[in-house]
Amino acid sequence: MMNGWFLAAGIVSLAGMLLHVLVGGRLFVRPLLAYDIPPEHNWLAYFVWHVGTVAPGLLSAGFLAAAFLPHRSDYAVIAATFAGLLALTALWTSVRSRRSPMAIPAFPVFSAVCLLGLGGLVF
Repeated sequence: MMNGWFLAAGIVSLAGMLLHVLVGGRLFVRPLLAYDIPPEHNWLAYFVWHVGTVAPGLLSAGFLAAAFLPHRSDYAVIAATFAGLLALTALWTSVRSRRSPMAIPAFPVFSAVCLLGLGGLVF
């Protein structure tokens, strides 16, 4: 039997990854690479950007596998934990930058994914 909570978490993660690639690349990466900063800073930020692409892809894979393979809820435990840690990292970043957590797109997305994953584990 399929777990709808895990399916939803997987779809939200996949949608976040696609938005990150299709919209964020144009709005963030291109301007970032145009900044006149030391190249090592520029390319480190570029690397981190790509980590931000891979992470929701892996979350999606874990949740979708758990959705369709009920005996693999361990994948969802790992994915929900990782999503929660990413949400907390985004929250910490917002506190340090004195910005609203909602101004950092990662916070609401990873929070929602974590909560959906927890829903699948509990219900």
